[in-house]
Amino acid sequence: MIETIETKDPVQSIVTARSRELAAAASNLDDVLDTVEQMVTQLSQRRLLIRSRRNILLITRVMRVQSQNLKLFDQLGMPGICRSDVKLQQHYLELAAEFELKPRYEHLLEKLKLLDNLMSKTIVSRSRL
Repeated sequence: MIETIETKDPVQSIVTARSRELAAAASNLDDVLDTVEQMVTQLSQRRLLIRSRRNILLITRVMRVQSQNLKLFDQLGMPGICRSDVKLQQHYLELAAEFELKPRYEHLLEKLKLLDNLMSKTIVSRSRL
């Protein structure tokens, strides 16, 4: 029988879940950024047709990642359970600082801005559509 470690602190559970979501989103975004950067390199060598199946799939994946991250950002605010009590708010803020949610969130936003710039200014503008 596999035992799971359960915490009786719902705020800690929320912060831990958000930390995992941020880590997964950052990993996924890093993969997409690497692929997009390879595409930019190909563009500098002038060997990219945007209509190829591989590039269409990549652009679709980029859009999906951007959409998922926007949904994630909507959920990352202070949860309703913590807004009802000052002690819970303080506890949430302490745990969020311990898990470094805000700096990780801001770093993810910067990566999303980079991805958006790469897609809109570089790939779309320099590709032969």
